Amino acid sequence: MMTRQDHSFLSVARAFATRANCSHRNVGAVVVSDGCIIGHGYNKGPDYKITCIQGGCPRGLLPPGEGKQDYSDCITVHAEVAALLMAGTFAAQGATLYVNSEPCFMCYRIAEGAGITRVVWQSDGEHQLHERHLGKP
Repeated sequence: MMTRQDHSFLSVARAFATRANCSHRNVGAVVVSDGCIIGHGYNKGPDYKITCIQGGCPRGLLPPGEGKQDYSDCITVHAEVAALLMAGTFAAQGATLYVNSEPCFMCYRIAEGAGITRVVWQSDGEHQLHERHLGKP
């Protein structure tokens, strides 16, 4: 069951999404354990590279929906990965990951490998929150 706290943490994820420097998608994520944010992130390339918005990403120069299927032409580190790196796998055990859009397949796998047990998201224009439980059935 979704709570008021779920809505609050999704608002924080949306706020982090505004910092993204991708020309196609703005994604923000927070990792929450025991009601405290232990990691946050947004999609962006490495600090030492020219950003996607500045033309530093080959995929970012293409129209949306075009590019390699495996995203190997993209410099961006996904928001979920950045948040999990900040949190660390020890702290992420049993935590919840909040994202302002549904994670990709690989981000689900990384979250599960880090010990995340629940992922909550709400895509743009949607009113309903979604959740997916990870780990042992």
